[in-house]
Amino acid sequence: MAESKRPPALDDRAGVIGLILLGLLPVAGRFASPTLAWGFHLTGYLPLGAWIVSIAGWGLLFVPPWRRLVEHLLYDRLGGALFGPSAKRAWLPALGFVAVTGTAFWLLSTPTHLLGDGVLVGEMVGRGAKFRAFDGMDFLLHRLAHEAIAPAGDLEAAYRLYAWGSRLAGLLGVLAAILLLRRCRLAIPARVLLLMLWLLSAATLLYCGYVESYGFLSVALLGFSWSGAMAQRGEVPPWVPGVCFGLALFLHSTALLALPALVWLVLRPAPAGTARGRWTLSLLLPAIVLPLAAILAHVALGFDAAWLHREFLDGSNQRSLLVAWRGAHSLLSGVHWIDLANWVLLVVPVPAWLILSRSATLRRRAREPELTFLLVQAIGFGIALVLLDRKLGSARDWDLFAPHVAALGWIAVRLWEPAGIARERTGPWPGLRFAAPWVAFLIAWPWFAVNASTDASLRRFAEVSAGFAPYQRAYATQDLAKYYRDRGDMERSVRLCEESVRIFPRNARFHALLGTDYMALGRIDEAQQQFDEALRIDPGNGVVFDMRAKLALRRGDYATALDLYRRQTRLSPGDPEVWAGLGYAAVRVENLEEARDAFLRAGTLVDDPQYDYFAGIACASLGRWDEAVGRFQRSVRGGRQGLYYYGLAMTLEGREAAHLAAGRAVDPVSLRAAAQAAARAVQLAPQDPRIARYRDHIARVVAGQEPPVVVPR
Repeated sequence: MAESKRPPALDDRAGVIGLILLGLLPVAGRFASPTLAWGFHLTGYLPLGAWIVSIAGWGLLFVPPWRRLVEHLLYDRLGGALFGPSAKRAWLPALGFVAVTGTAFWLLSTPTHLLGDGVLVGEMVGRGAKFRAFDGMDFLLHRLAHEAIAPAGDLEAAYRLYAWGSRLAGLLGVLAAILLLRRCRLAIPARVLLLMLWLLSAATLLYCGYVESYGFLSVALLGFSWSGAMAQRGEVPPWVPGVCFGLALFLHSTALLALPALVWLVLRPAPAGTARGRWTLSLLLPAIVLPLAAILAHVALGFDAAWLHREFLDGSNQRSLLVAWRGAHSLLSGVHWIDLANWVLLVVPVPAWLILSRSATLRRRAREPELTFLLVQAIGFGIALVLLDRKLGSARDWDLFAPHVAALGWIAVRLWEPAGIARERTGPWPGLRFAAPWVAFLIAWPWFAVNASTDASLRRFAEVSAGFAPYQRAYATQDLAKYYRDRGDMERSVRLCEESVRIFPRNARFHALLGTDYMALGRIDEAQQQFDEALRIDPGNGVVFDMRAKLALRRGDYATALDLYRRQTRLSPGDPEVWAGLGYAAVRVENLEEARDAFLRAGTLVDDPQYDYFAGIACASLGRWDEAVGRFQRSVRGGRQGLYYYGLAMTLEGREAAHLAAGRAVDPVSLRAAAQAAARAVQLAPQDPRIARYRDHIARVVAGQEPPVVVPR
């Protein structure tokens, strides 16, 4: 479609006026309530200069030379480079654009991980939780990658892994958008506008080092939305949306919100020239096979009926998916609808307004196949947006529906043709071609700036969470406390944990975390009170059992710790740390057989050298020398711990001392191996005088100057 200069029609002018008013949101947001206007109260967390920049940026809407420059750079230069006729040279600017946006994703990375369930998923991956089935293969792949590159318990490595995965998803998303738009037959300015509306959205934060399970899902759903519309236009084969939907559901269960659109696509008559059976098979085969592969992968890794009940049937979250009908934050409350309005103003303000301002056109064109498909998808996630309960609070759980918004930009651009691509007349009044992407930028940049700043994002999170329902507010306060605790600010962490308990005293987890902070500060009696209260609220809470047992170990009450760990193994039989705790407590009360069995069980759940080390100690104490040597040999396979080599050396010597006591010959090869292990231990732990003394002792044993002994002095 050729570009033209044209005077704006009345409905065009109304749409642009709405965009101009939307552009004032960052300006007005500085003075708005953080709880009632969380979708645009963002410049309030930035320096005064940022607010002035927002005012200046809004003023540029009325500066023709600036508009002409921006339009030239966007539509003529960028559009021509990415989507122009020179297909052979298009790969170079495309890669350049991907590199530029990827750099922006890196520079705007989120440092706090408090939005969404970032803290929880990072902790679960870092601690080796086997499954989080609602997050599908996204969680499982992150967990497997973490196991390959970092030791269990390294939470920072888990956060970094998610952050780099988020940026990778962004690169793939930009590349996928360009490749799809290259195949699209829309006018070049329409494609540029569509690309800008997608990029200049709050949902792009999912690609900025964002710790959650939605980055790759967002890319797959972008592909499904746009390729599904293009398949209706005959621009891509039907297997493309089929693969994209299959990948989305492979990655995350919330892709099911797009299922009505897939069903509609399958039931639609095939475009001219495409056989009906081939159309249906191409859509359905990948859409079924890929999620099935995810299920099989979970089953192969141990997802069984017990996990099915735990993940989908027994959890309280799964029993209350919908917003309550009545109450302070219910479906019929004003707060709920204010939250919905804030979400729209944060995530899709420009596409939503463009669609709303062309509602009459939408009704007239709703039967066009590509628009019908996108409307089915938009209505599906819109219904979910209204009815599904955001368990963490709407402002924090903003990301739950963010991956589903790509369809809205396409609808908006198609409804605004040709006005969206026409060059307006020279004058002070902006046209939609400039106003739409510029206003999207004005609204989006404070969002990215706040979330890229540690101080600003922390202040916003604390203020916004004050408007949550009691449980969500207490949960948010607890995560803030954990943030400060992990950075060594224990006093602030304790204050926030105490506040969390005051807000919602009926939750065992909040009491347990406060007890953990008390224990870290040496306030043992207060810690025990909190753990006891947590167990009173939830007698079957395995996490609280673990904390209470650790407290008993710290107090030297080993019998109590042993009893608690025995009970906890029945509650959490798949947790290796529980079995290890049982082993530590059993060693302390000299129940060595139980200690050995506990450490061996822990080792079957997680391949961790420390469990082999402690199992070796138990076996040696029981006089099972060959088994003890085998365990210590396993413990040193990583070659990193001097203490493990020290244990191996003493056990090799102890076995030969036992042989000597039984009247058997001493094996000099075994003693030389003990000396080599001791030398390696000294290399790894040169500051430990015990190991140095032992190295000298075993050297004398090898030289025949001293006999081997079980406990060297």
